[in-house]
Amino acid sequence: MAAVASSSSSPHPHAPLFFPMQPAPHQPPQPSAAQFALAEIKGHVCLVQAQLTPQGQVSAALAAADVHVFAHVFSTQFRFSHAAAVHPADLRIIAPVPAAQLLHEEHSGVVFLARELNLRLHQLQRQRQHQFQHQHQQGLRRPRAAGQVRAQTSAC
Repeated sequence: MAAVASSSSSPHPHAPLFFPMQPAPHQPPQPSAAQFALAEIKGHVCLVQAQLTPQGQVSAALAAADVHVFAHVFSTQFRFSHAAAVHPADLRIIAPVPAAQLLHEEHSGVVFLARELNLRLHQLQRQRQHQFQHQHQQGLRRPRAAGQVRAQTSAC
């Protein structure tokens, strides 16, 4: 049986040489000067961490923005979900989150939001879900009875 090659000069003596050292999935590499914000990504409202300008927008206007997305776990607790490169057309910063209204445990990838902010996030999610359902229900309405279908005319 072949033994896995390892080096005694490595900072991790039991780590094999051919595996790159990568951070654990729950410990994202933290971008410098990144700020938390409530954002809408492709129609979904979520908590993100990104490089923001003083005006509260993503710093890259034409290039894809690198964001860290945090998923809701429990009550006011969010956990790092994934990192994504999002095109500016698919990303809308709703409101930057002041540092005083959150607690970020970098070693575990957990963020705790203040209750008021958590309530605002849930309201935004419900509003977005309601808008989505309303838009799709309009296209799915059936005629009242057979034979009562109105002729649809184009508005050109």
